[in-house]
Amino acid sequence: MNFTYILNDNHDPRYNLALEESLFLKAQSDKEGFLMLWSNDPTVVVGRFQNTAEEVNRKFTQERNVFVVRRITGGGAVYHDRGNLNYTVILPTEDAAILDVHSFSIPLLDYLASLGVRAERTGRNDVTLEGRKFSGVAQHSGGGVMLHHGTILFDSRLEDVADSLRVDPEKFRSKGLKSVRSRVTNLLPCLKNPVAMEEFQSGFADELISFYRAETVRTPSNDEAEKAEELFAQKYSRWDWNWGASPEFDFMDKRRFPGGTVQFCLSVMDGVVENCRFYGDFFSYLGTEKIELLLRGRPYPFEGLEKILPDELLKGSFIGVAPSQLRAFLSE
Repeated sequence: MNFTYILNDNHDPRYNLALEESLFLKAQSDKEGFLMLWSNDPTVVVGRFQNTAEEVNRKFTQERNVFVVRRITGGGAVYHDRGNLNYTVILPTEDAAILDVHSFSIPLLDYLASLGVRAERTGRNDVTLEGRKFSGVAQHSGGGVMLHHGTILFDSRLEDVADSLRVDPEKFRSKGLKSVRSRVTNLLPCLKNPVAMEEFQSGFADELISFYRAETVRTPSNDEAEKAEELFAQKYSRWDWNWGASPEFDFMDKRRFPGGTVQFCLSVMDGVVENCRFYGDFFSYLGTEKIELLLRGRPYPFEGLEKILPDELLKGSFIGVAPSQLRAFLSE
């Protein structure tokens, strides 16, 4: 498989996520892989299935002119600034669902080892140093292509990481922690021989290029840039994508599973489900739209969910959540 490393020095998160999706779509048609490193101006990036209003400290983001942008991958909300380095790996695959999310961390772990840093993969999507997180990853698949991206807290303003987010306290209780600030760390203080961000980025780029045997290093092509500009204007700059409507629901329940938090909201009229929606920081290959469609118009409380929601659909929609547990949750 041919890989191309894309040079990108843009710091607008809306454009960077648009360029990433442009390359993802290009990989679907051309069946080639892409690599990219990038950093954003201060931004809160929310997961694909999250309710933005519940995840973001809007007062802080408005006062500090912090961008709020939604990505196409699942997982939780994260804070980016120029001290945070992001990496993207896009590759065609016959069965994206079988790829181990942690296998993509190998180049990062190898590069850190060369700098004398022993990091480890923990949980469903974290890379940690002495129990504190400095990197998290997320994935999206479609059209026979996997998009994997991750963050690296190199020299970020950790106080802004904490102040910009509204985090469910259940997430901390499950990890025995008290706050965002106590859970995360920057990488720079952990380096035996500190380097500037630019030098770290250059070295990691070399590691990625070597690991994936990238044959080409270039800036985005005209068609890739044009598609990115289109997505920038029509998707990532729009309120309805980044914030979206938050319809009122009659019922709401939330539970934390090994695969993440799942929040289920629904409206019922005369014993029939009028509308329903899933929110959360879970990962998903199939999305939740099909499940929501299958549940609309059904009598509530639900019965016979084993026939309505088969195991394979639930496994692909909520990674790391047992179908039987999810059906039990929906039936309560």
